[in-house]
Amino acid sequence: MSIALFYYNILNNPERALYLLHHVWTDGSAEVDTVTEEKWKDSMTMLYRVRFNLTLCASDMQGDNTEDVVDDTDFDE
Repeated sequence: MSIALFYYNILNNPERALYLLHHVWTDGSAEVDTVTEEKWKDSMTMLYRVRFNLTLCASDMQGDNTEDVVDDTDFDE
């Protein structure tokens, strides 16, 4: 997720950020059922943040006025 936020906020490339976030969402959603119960909550929290940023990025590409995509986590990609 961090690289997508870099593309969005630093390189001002929402198309690439949207592409990356979409793949993170798709892959993460497919794998979330395979994680242990202890890691499930963290995994779901991360997926919700990806979905939030995906929505913001998509809205921005449609011309909506939105805030910068945020990364309030300590997670790497």
